[in-house]
Amino acid sequence: MTKAYQLIPKTLSNNCDGAVVIDHDILLKKLGIRNPRKIVSSILADNPDYKIAVESNDVMYSNFNAEEIWEGINYIKTFDFKELEHFYAEKIIVDSNSIEKMNKLKKYIADDLYMLLSENRITTIHNKQSTKINGIKILAERYDISPRQIVTFGDDYNDIDMLSSCGIGVAVENALPEVKKAAKEITESNEQDGVAKWLGRFWGI
Repeated sequence: MTKAYQLIPKTLSNNCDGAVVIDHDILLKKLGIRNPRKIVSSILADNPDYKIAVESNDVMYSNFNAEEIWEGINYIKTFDFKELEHFYAEKIIVDSNSIEKMNKLKKYIADDLYMLLSENRITTIHNKQSTKINGIKILAERYDISPRQIVTFGDDYNDIDMLSSCGIGVAVENALPEVKKAAKEITESNEQDGVAKWLGRFWGI
């Protein structure tokens, strides 16, 4: 069974949810949100108290203390996001922790974007082509393999498509119930090194 799967080292499917696909330091694909400042400004015009962050070129810009959500993260504090005037963004993050609150953001985004609830705490806005499964398909084509030969691991809503579409989708024990339902296998939680333990069992390490 293991021979049907290929281990690809130093391949990045990073925290940008498929917006950036890198293999061995080679940029294969970059998908972004055009004019993120316009979107953010529209949201803040109606909701000046909203906490918002934007990831652009691997830098996070935030109008609040981002460590409230991500302890120890590096970010640039901003109030009007003017730094993003002529930049694309990998994603926009809004401190919005429910489907109801997320749906209120729909009027601010164009048809080429989509939203996800993540970490049971935030709403993320992305380019519609920016998904983890699309990033995986780009890598699979590069290595001339099928997504059915790829093992994926996840715990959140944005992992569901890749878990259900790849050969073996593995959810960690502390994943959301919907994620576990989409997975083919469950491993120990991330705090118990579940991914490493699964790989050790599968590869006989």
